[in-house]
Amino acid sequence: MSLRQILYRLARLLPAALTVCTIIFIFSNSLESGTDSSEKSSLVMEVINQVLSEFSLGGFTEHMIRKAAHFIEFAILGGSLMLSVQTYTKKPGRYSGWALLTGLLVADTDELIQLYIPDRGSSVADVFIDFSGVLAGMLFMSIVIRIFLYLRKASVMNNSSRLPSR
Repeated sequence: MSLRQILYRLARLLPAALTVCTIIFIFSNSLESGTDSSEKSSLVMEVINQVLSEFSLGGFTEHMIRKAAHFIEFAILGGSLMLSVQTYTKKPGRYSGWALLTGLLVADTDELIQLYIPDRGSSVADVFIDFSGVLAGMLFMSIVIRIFLYLRKASVMNNSSRLPSR
């Protein structure tokens, strides 16, 4: 097996590996106690608010930081799920529903985990925020993939027109 084939196979594993790592990250955050999670959010809030104060902009509350973190981590999950669908299927439009379902199940499981963690709670609103992140991530990655495929096709067309005629 050539080095190119090995690299190709490894590259095909990256979307699935990113998805699994993102889910592990999401669940590991859910397993933190409310106190530990709050300390982390407070630290992030202080850093962000300090940067914003340099530009004379208003700050964020810890609640806003926590909800934004939920949205962002699930947007990353949505993007990696969409990339996985694109990588492993010939018709991604047909199978993107499975990616949506996976995102919803991870969001539900995330909230279920938090029911059993001290000083944490579960919220239907958080499931909506999480699922909105999944949708946004999938949409963003779909656009990126379409642009990439368009540019690659245009590049192939330009290169084929430069071939010498016989």
